Amino acid sequence: MLSAELRNVVEHSNGRLDYLLTPWRVIDWSDVSTFLFAFKSSNRCDGICRIERLFLRDGRVAVICSAIKDSPGQSITNTVETIAFQVCANFEIDPAKLVWIEHYPFYPDLNGELEWNLVSFQSRPPTSMFHGPSWRKNDCTRLA
Repeated sequence: MLSAELRNVVEHSNGRLDYLLTPWRVIDWSDVSTFLFAFKSSNRCDGICRIERLFLRDGRVAVICSAIKDSPGQSITNTVETIAFQVCANFEIDPAKLVWIEHYPFYPDLNGELEWNLVSFQSRPPTSMFHGPSWRKNDCTRLA
């Protein structure tokens, strides 16, 4: 949201700065496989994560959601349902074809391994919001 002073500058630019009043967007999401994603959170503590999309041969879309170390918001684990919903909505992914992988690239476990979790949901759109997540630590072998 622009302050009154900045909005005044845009409004008096004869249309040259109108693009600053429109939401940020990528011209074509299909050209981008990995990107930062700003997400909304139910506790109003919005955050940022890294999203990578992998198109699987069987038509499913694997999404790797990686935590960003200094994200100001809720953790990707604590808001996985809403991030999955927003990713499906923004990138037109059929929720039935979504494979969700959660990744923490900066917190190795006691064995020094980075954490990768395959997340499944008890229910998902269109019958309900993503609901009832369960995590299978370091088990992404079911993708093949």
